[in-house]
Amino acid sequence: MNPQKQSLLPPQGNAVANFATFAKKIRSFMTRSLWKGPFVNPTILAAKTKAVWSRHSSILPQFVNKKFKIHNGKSFIEIEIQESMIGHKFGEFALTRKRPTHKKKEKKR
Repeated sequence: MNPQKQSLLPPQGNAVANFATFAKKIRSFMTRSLWKGPFVNPTILAAKTKAVWSRHSSILPQFVNKKFKIHNGKSFIEIEIQESMIGHKFGEFALTRKRPTHKKKEKKR
């Protein structure tokens, strides 16, 4: 086995110590089962007002060119869905944290 390639086999020997790193490797590429389909909260499909609290819902092709208000934990951020967003989650487009603002230093005279 090539030592540069990461092994996806279950850990051998001290399984308790190696299990955490093994779980991280698996979690990094495992996705939702195809037979289940994408998760979308049913309230998004039925509601007239397009306010979304379910940030983990997937964006479907039928949402293209529609505006949604996505909750970021404090307020709603309005976003228009584009074709490039299909398959992503609503929460990816509404940031929950503020960017830090740094004060500009003035030059001394």
